[in-house]
Amino acid sequence: MPGGSPKVHHLVLETFDGPRPFPRAEGLHWDDDPANNRIENLRWGTRSENQLDAVRNGRHAEAKRTECPQGHEYDRVTPGGARRCSRCDADGALRRKTA
Repeated sequence: MPGGSPKVHHLVLETFDGPRPFPRAEGLHWDDDPANNRIENLRWGTRSENQLDAVRNGRHAEAKRTECPQGHEYDRVTPGGARRCSRCDADGALRRKTA
């Protein structure tokens, strides 16, 4: 493996689940605990899926934010999963309408 020793979770996945299904596949931990290398906690996936796991598990830095930059509480989620502040969205719509 270029760049050093193989990671334990990659060895477990390759042994029990098979080789990487595509060249840039990452070994993902369902619970985001890198010490939990049981096969039932592991799967192959994309970088994006790895980040979504971190959000779901509350380990992603942005997911921990509860307020918008103006200090208002995030109070809604877009269909794409972005958290939004209704107050700032309304202020922005008003500014665009009066401009």
